[in-house]
Amino acid sequence: MSKHTIWKISHGRNHFTREQREQCLSDKIAVMDRNTGHGQGAAFEAEMQLGDIIYLCHGNDAGIKVLGKIDSKAKIYDGSWLKREYKVLFKSRKPDEKYTGPVKAWAPNY
Repeated sequence: MSKHTIWKISHGRNHFTREQREQCLSDKIAVMDRNTGHGQGAAFEAEMQLGDIIYLCHGNDAGIKVLGKIDSKAKIYDGSWLKREYKVLFKSRKPDEKYTGPVKAWAPNY
């Protein structure tokens, strides 16, 4: 049995318009800047594996939008931004309901 990592991906409003976030959902792509402050971009590019699980949120605007399974290697999206395609495993029944759970690094509200 292979083990897969679970990754949090946030398409926050500081970097994406609502339309861009919705387009990424429609296209089934997770997007990350290579130049994040804590190395997430490098991990997104080099450490994330095919078959790893993601949960995609839109920053603090709402809760989890989708649970997905990574389906591609990292590719250039735009400038320093990278993208990975994913297969949808589960769509949230309440995608616009704000997450109110604990404030942790792995949570949508962090």
